[in-house]
Formats: sequence, structure tokens, C-alpha cells
Amino acid sequence: MGYSEDSTTGLINDDQAHRKDKQRLIPSKILFTFFEKVITQFDVYPDTKVCEKLLICYEDKEGSEAASSLANDDDDNDERSRTIPVSLETQRQFLLHVQMKALKDAVAEYNSSLTSCTADGVCKIEGDNNDTITVEEVQGCLKLVGCHDFTMVDCDSETSDEILKLMTVMNNSARVAFARSVLWSEVNWSKQYECGDGDNLICDSAKIYKVHRNLQGKSEGGESLIKEIQMDRAKILEYCGLCNTAFTKLPEVQTYISQGKEMFPSDLNNDSTGRNDIHTSSRTSQQRIVNVQNMILCAVGYDPSVGEKIYTQIIEMQQNNDKDYDEDFNKVLSSYMTNLQNLTKTDEKLS
Repeated sequence: MGYSEDSTTGLINDDQAHRKDKQRLIPSKILFTFFEKVITQFDVYPDTKVCEKLLICYEDKEGSEAASSLANDDDDNDERSRTIPVSLETQRQFLLHVQMKALKDAVAEYNSSLTSCTADGVCKIEGDNNDTITVEEVQGCLKLVGCHDFTMVDCDSETSDEILKLMTVMNNSARVAFARSVLWSEVNWSKQYECGDGDNLICDSAKIYKVHRNLQGKSEGGESLIKEIQMDRAKILEYCGLCNTAFTKLPEVQTYISQGKEMFPSDLNNDSTGRNDIHTSSRTSQQRIVNVQNMILCAVGYDPSVGEKIYTQIIEMQQNNDKDYDEDFNKVLSSYMTNLQNLTKTDEKLS
């Protein structure tokens, strides 16, 4: 669903989690501190520092003919200065980096609390030096907690319930942060290719997609190629999961769809031209829903021109959900269809 159901998985080394030697109990305080730090940071993710890394410069190292033709379309436009979004895998790594830093900080704060200092500046650890906890130990503990195993945690049943609740909140926050980051990247990438009519957030230019994004879909093959496009299971989960999160969990997207307001104000790249952001010009909320779908199609590697084909594929799979796929997969498809229907109903009420 765009981001791992258990977003702590990337922090864990399985060997660390399943070592046979006796493990010390991890104070629950460390886990609470870790969860709270991550949730706080994910609530404002991506921040300015991360945003600066979400788009990377496109370099045409081969000097391709396609890139040359793009440059010729606008002599004042240096195609080498164009940017493209980083991969979804890279975006996941950015999120894991946030979690890992929060984990290290939580462990450091706990270990620091065990240290006392005298007036003359001499510091020492109270009790046994073995009381200090390592990051690796907490990683192994988190792996087990993710499986509802509290054998490594120093806590009672009531505290374990609170830990599980916070872990769920953190994982949900991770999915929201991931979706927000993906859409921020797509919005700011698309600003490089503004459309004259304002009907679509993503410009309908095959050569732009071909040169910069390598998206599956529109090319010289035309309609015959579109008919052959199919999303595999992993891509469908990614696409539907991101859509579900965007439509139901991101206030930026909900306000954009219902009111046409700018999704992400351009405060990082101050625009003094006075023009409206491109996605504020879409005329109806239905068009804005399609714009969001198009952005997410781009993010998972597909040209928006195949959107109708993909949508039809998802409908057919959802209608045959008891035949080919597992319950979790069908649940994601069903949620996607329900969310689209709800958005459409809301649009009809407003129109």
C-alpha cells in the first residue's frame, strides 16, 4: 500500500531479532520516546530539507535526439536544468532515515538519563555499565513487538496495549507522510511543463514522458501499445494504496479536490510572476480527482494516457475478487473503488 504495513521493518536486522542468546528487557520508555519522535516528524513531512532532495536534475548523458528536439522547441529552456522525482524506493529510504535517527536519539536520551555528573564535571553511569541499551537491541525488540511479541519489553499488559496503539499510529503516519511526499514531488515536477488550457495537471506530451520519466504507455506505438499495458499486482497495490491515502487522509488533497486550492504552496520556490499554480486552474472537482490519479500513475511508472485502461483493469479485478487474489489485495481494490464513488457523490452534491 505504498508504504510498508509495518514501517519498522526496514529498521530491523532479522539476525538481531532472533539471536538465541538471552536478551535484556528493553525499557518501554525508549519505545514511547521513539514512537512520539517519529510521529511528530512525520506530521510535518516532507520538510524543506527533504523537499530539496525529492527532485533531482535530469542529465541527458547520451545527448539523445529526443532531448535535442525538446530543447529546440524552446531555445530559452535548458533541458539539462529539468528535474525529475526520485524513485519511490528512494523516498522510502528517506522515511527510514527519519525513523533511524529518531531511534538513535531515543536510545541516546535514555542512556544519558543513566548518567550523573558532579559539580566539577565528572560524569559516570549510575549502576552497572551494562544498563545502557544499544540501538541494535531496540531494533530487535521492535521486530518482535511488530509481531505482538513483548518478551523483550519491560512492561505490563496495559503498557503493551499502549505500545501497540502508538506503533499503529506511527505506521499510519508513515503511510500519510509517504503519500504526501510522493504528491509533492509530482506537483513540483509537473510545474516545469505547464499546460496552456489548464485542464490537466500533467501535460499531455509523449516526448516529455519518454525523455524524462521513462513511463510506460504512450509512445510511437500509439493505441496498440496502450491496449497491451497491464499493471502487475505490486504496482496495483502501490497505486491503489497511494490513492486511498491521498483521498482519505491528506487534507491538502481533499481541499484541492473540493475547492481547487493549491495543494502545496510554492514557498520553497517563490514565484513572483503572480500566476496561479497550475493545478488551481482545473475547472471541476472531477477533473481534479483525475489529476491526482494521473500524478500517482506517474509516480508508480505509468503515463496518464493509460489511466482509463488501468482503471478498467482494476474494475475487472475487483469484480472477480474471489477468484484470483488474496483478501488483503481485494480489500485494497474495494477501498479504492469505494473512495472514488464517495468522491464522485460529493462532487455531484457540490455541483
